[in-house]
Amino acid sequence: RCTTENLCVHYYQVCDGVIHCKDSKDDEKLCDFTCPDGCLCVGLSVSCKSRNSTIIPEFTNSIRSIYLANYFYVTTIDSDLKLSFLMSIHISNTSINHIPSSFLFYSRKYLEVISLENNIIDKLGNKDLYMLENLIYLNLGSNLITLIKDRCFLSLIQLKYLCLNDMLITEIKDNAFVNLFALTLLDLQNNQLTSINEKMFESAHSLQEIYLNNNNLIFVQKQSFN
Repeated sequence: RCTTENLCVHYYQVCDGVIHCKDSKDDEKLCDFTCPDGCLCVGLSVSCKSRNSTIIPEFTNSIRSIYLANYFYVTTIDSDLKLSFLMSIHISNTSINHIPSSFLFYSRKYLEVISLENNIIDKLGNKDLYMLENLIYLNLGSNLITLIKDRCFLSLIQLKYLCLNDMLITEIKDNAFVNLFALTLLDLQNNQLTSINEKMFESAHSLQEIYLNNNNLIFVQKQSFN
């Protein structure tokens, strides 16, 4: 938000070489960061694609958006990175097998979008997404998760879109979606679910769309979608 004007600037427009805050010029101050080697940068948004590196690039604390793809040999995300102003992160086609919770923790204040599809994440812990209270969009699709535990999304009170599609999910605990009051879309298609419990969506009062096609459903309780 511009200091002296009633104007909000998208993070793609911050440090893009064009002054959008005409009076205060806030969006072009403190823009002395260098784009990492092999990446493309637009404003404070960074896009990096690699097939051979075993480590991710180094980022400055001012980065707002990160897109990492095709880092096939990367198995972990450096927890020492403290990207306090990060709003959006996309990581796909890597060899990480867990959610980089320590890394995400430092970004929790502003983070609105997390996309971690097409990795080999096989577990979702209760504290992996802890304190991400401003998160709106979460995509964990095309990983190897088999179980959605109770309360693993507990702090995501602003979450609207949750994608858990194209995995190996066989079971969702009754209280898995507790506190997801703002959730409007839930994608569970292309999994291995066999049943839907009536308590599963009790807290999701705003839910409008559920995608369940291509599962192995044989039992759905009558009150599940009331």
